[in-house]
Amino acid sequence: PKAVVFPEDDGPHQALTEWWYYNGHLGDGAGNRYGFQLVVFKRQAPGGRGGFAGHVAITNHQTGQFQYRQEISLPPPMAVTGDGFDVRTGSVRAAGVGGYDVLTGATADYQIALNLRPGKPPVLHGHNGYIGVAASEMSYYYSRTRLVTEGTVTDHGRPVPVSGEVWMDHQWGDFSLDGGGGWDWLGVQLSDATDLMVSAVRNGAGEPALTYGTLVGPQGEAEHLDQDQVRVRSTGQWTSPRTGAVYPMGWVLE
Repeated sequence: PKAVVFPEDDGPHQALTEWWYYNGHLGDGAGNRYGFQLVVFKRQAPGGRGGFAGHVAITNHQTGQFQYRQEISLPPPMAVTGDGFDVRTGSVRAAGVGGYDVLTGATADYQIALNLRPGKPPVLHGHNGYIGVAASEMSYYYSRTRLVTEGTVTDHGRPVPVSGEVWMDHQWGDFSLDGGGGWDWLGVQLSDATDLMVSAVRNGAGEPALTYGTLVGPQGEAEHLDQDQVRVRSTGQWTSPRTGAVYPMGWVLE
């Protein structure tokens, strides 16, 4: 494994799989609250050609409405520039360097346009950023667990100025994600400014195959959590009527 170096490793890599992944909580100060998820996935063949999938999802806590959208594109090969990233497909875009990021995305009735800045230093997971992603596959992985955020949620045509906190993951490597049983990932922001990342990977039979985490202190100090230090248990499940896939729903984290 190579050392993870900033800001060079904020940018894209010559790797089979890579993603820039954001989750956040937003509010306008008047009681209106939104949750969002925005991610750009990259899959890249050895020759450089690849594809992108952009996901954006919005939860409106006032109305209980949830909307999502997926967009896919096959752009020219990306250059490894070492000066940040600008990845996009359709309306979904993530760009930035050093935690100073810009996000845009849209569903049928919502649009988001957000500016982010770091509230904590980046956190390297595992062994200096080199960590398992499946039972026999490895990746590079870091998070920015508290990005201070301002921007706009356009709610059915009405612009709502918002602020909040966002969690960002950047992960890459020559891993396939094929043949597994999915995983549970949790990014937890606690009220004392402590953050906790936990990943529980399941095998094809749905049984836990790899569990690990990182405890992040208020100033950004990180402690790796091995499999015997963390446990995730789902409390329910939901079965998709379209695909038959079974998803966990609700968790107990110890």
